[in-house]
Amino acid sequence: MNVKKLVRTTMLIGVWAAVSWVLREKLLPLPRPEKGPIPQFRTGAGPSPSPPAAAAATPGATPTATPTAAPATAPVAGPHHPDDLADIVGIGPVFRGRLADTGITTFASLAATDAAVVAAAIGVTEQMVAGWIAQARERVR
Repeated sequence: MNVKKLVRTTMLIGVWAAVSWVLREKLLPLPRPEKGPIPQFRTGAGPSPSPPAAAAATPGATPTATPTAAPATAPVAGPHHPDDLADIVGIGPVFRGRLADTGITTFASLAATDAAVVAAAIGVTEQMVAGWIAQARERVR
């Protein structure tokens, strides 16, 4: 008799598991994504960061200068076709945009810059920029 009970229990558990598997979508619905803006990943089509708001001027106060990054190289005369800096490993649309804001749009201009200045201007480590500069120098050759 014990064998019959064991077989019945095993069959009952098996049927329950099969029915649960078939109805799993109805029993446990898939999570729905939260409502909100669609995230922008490596598309470059997002809102650009706005510059910091200027402090309100008060009478008698001396204005403080905000540090801004000067262009690393002088602009090139004539037709200018920027290189796609995203071809360099580690540079995506965000860093490409930050480099463009500092005036760096070509491999030659990146290769001619100082890593410390660029790192401070765009908010990354100096070692990261040094790697980008090395890759840009190889592409300029």
